[in-house]
Amino acid sequence: EETAPQVFYWASAGKAFTAVVILQLVEEGKLKLDDKLARWFPDFPNAKVVTLDHLLTHTSGLYSFQNDPALRAQPGYKSPETLLAVAKAHGNAFCPGEYWAYCNTGYVLLARIVEQVEGQPFHAVVTRRIMDRLELKHTRSLAPNAPVANIAPAHPSKPEETEAGFHFSTPFGAGNVVGTAEDLVRFWHALLGGRLVKPKTMQGMFERLHPMFGQPQFYGRGVMLYEVPKPDGSTQVWLGHSGGCPGIKAVMA
Repeated sequence: EETAPQVFYWASAGKAFTAVVILQLVEEGKLKLDDKLARWFPDFPNAKVVTLDHLLTHTSGLYSFQNDPALRAQPGYKSPETLLAVAKAHGNAFCPGEYWAYCNTGYVLLARIVEQVEGQPFHAVVTRRIMDRLELKHTRSLAPNAPVANIAPAHPSKPEETEAGFHFSTPFGAGNVVGTAEDLVRFWHALLGGRLVKPKTMQGMFERLHPMFGQPQFYGRGVMLYEVPKPDGSTQVWLGHSGGCPGIKAVMA
């Protein structure tokens, strides 16, 4: 019997999976990019003007839950409801579309919306629409609080960075994917090759790019573009998504 290979936690690189599912639902006419958050979460701040596209592109202005020190100090698994309650309590930082600010909360909301549209748990929808379709045998979208076997452990460079009992399923739609590097390459080949969404949809993921953190990198709809310097002074363009949490850095490009 083949032993399961060691897998990696892909952190925010898993957002690309969430974005693909949303865009598949848009292609199927079950969602529209300009659908308002109020349709599903009417009590969220600015819900009448925040769109799915704002959530995908980190331009919603919603508070990103991981910025809350008290939440980070709580050990172990935290439910999507807990994350959303924290974000809601903080209120919004800016009007939707006014600025860009990385926001994990938006992707938790997108995953909850997927569940309401599909009538299935988020991890099951991702598995059916992506892993099963591409036969990614060593990649999983984690169920809430699911046990994780044979996963590469985190290696924080500073002990104080360690988040007590961080559970890989906590970020939900903001990054709950574990898998092998080979599988992630196959996922990106399929995405860029127009096998998960139509080529026009895939190009649309990169059509409006927002500068990130003053670095030569940019954010689209659940994807990133990197301008990587070459020795001769020119730059090379990489497409992908990166992520991280205490002790883990992930880049898929």
